[in-house]
Amino acid sequence: SLTSASNQVLVTAQGEGVQIYSATDSKCLRSWTFPPSVRFACPAKYYAKYTDEGAIGDSLVYVALDSGDGISSKDSGTVVWRWTDRGIVSVGLEDKIEAKLGGSIFALEPGVTSDGHLLVVHKDGALTLATQDLEKRHQLTCPVSGKSEVVWYQIIEVSQSMRSYLDSRQVTDWLDGGCRLALVLTRVADADVDAEFTYHVSLFAIDGAEASIVEVGSTHIKPTHLQTQPLACAFDADTGTVAMLTEAGVYTHFNLLTGVSALDDAIILERTKEVVLRGFVPCVDDDTQGAVLASNLLAQSQLTMTALTERYVAIAGTHSTVSHASKGPYESVLTIWDLQFGCLHAEKTLELASSWLQGASKKHALPRLTYQIQPLSSRLGANGTASEQISLAITVAHTTDTHAALDG
Repeated sequence: SLTSASNQVLVTAQGEGVQIYSATDSKCLRSWTFPPSVRFACPAKYYAKYTDEGAIGDSLVYVALDSGDGISSKDSGTVVWRWTDRGIVSVGLEDKIEAKLGGSIFALEPGVTSDGHLLVVHKDGALTLATQDLEKRHQLTCPVSGKSEVVWYQIIEVSQSMRSYLDSRQVTDWLDGGCRLALVLTRVADADVDAEFTYHVSLFAIDGAEASIVEVGSTHIKPTHLQTQPLACAFDADTGTVAMLTEAGVYTHFNLLTGVSALDDAIILERTKEVVLRGFVPCVDDDTQGAVLASNLLAQSQLTMTALTERYVAIAGTHSTVSHASKGPYESVLTIWDLQFGCLHAEKTLELASSWLQGASKKHALPRLTYQIQPLSSRLGANGTASEQISLAITVAHTTDTHAALDG
């Protein structure tokens, strides 16, 4: 996760610990080492705090644990540690706080309110809003019926442009109250068909003044619009566009709208565009292997996508060098897509070692790269136009070696 406007990135390494790297030269600035018995439930997150002069002061690091000394199997995935980062003078886990926060944790999102509340997204779709010291909490159960699983979420800043697709009175209240929004994608297993799921999108308002979470609305995605599982999602708050890229390489736009009739859900998704992006590596080696279940689109996908400013999304993934094919040779490609017109804006081949783009064996010939992409701070270019910075991490699933690549 991004630590601050100074281009530092927090990296969580399973079996090792938490490190802070410079996004400029990839140097490790400081780290917190954990024994191998400690396993993280999700990536650590950083909450940068500033002094009255605008400099970075003592900041906070949060991490959820699956296992570790003193953590029982019953509490696996529910325990959060918080400690203070004092910069280069930090020694160990200073001012460490430990708290158990509800059910198993999918992700942590610090600083979601002006008072610095921590949002906890649970695997079952429930949400918890906690103070910085993890003492006071507000919890909201998942609004989707059935045994639901979160696969993706995005925190959204409220803006005037939302009046064009959401209730304008609600938007006014959110702006006046300093609220932020959370868009959450969950799935519920089909009771009659194995490996089949119904996907639901829920919108929540996070009220910092009231320290509460309120459901704005939930709706399901029609199965005909999502015939294979999504591998990457992104939301553009300016246009209200939800973009999804599925296992079959189908890139789809949905418009998020307010329901207008008594038969509608409080929010609805209207499909507007659909494009097949051929050549991306599928998630299976052959017909007998079966689909690999993508349980976390933020950290475990062979494709990754994030919303950028000015109505664009960035997609990174493994692609065949042969047009419209799904067989090798392969390359890693970063593409920028225009949400407004649904077309390719820019493409860049990433320079990776050839061994990264090969499978583990002849039987499993597909490269097993996983991608994580997130926007960093935007900046102005030499001509005064906006320039987006992104962080892209790439790991190889069939080796124990650590591989990472940054591209800005």
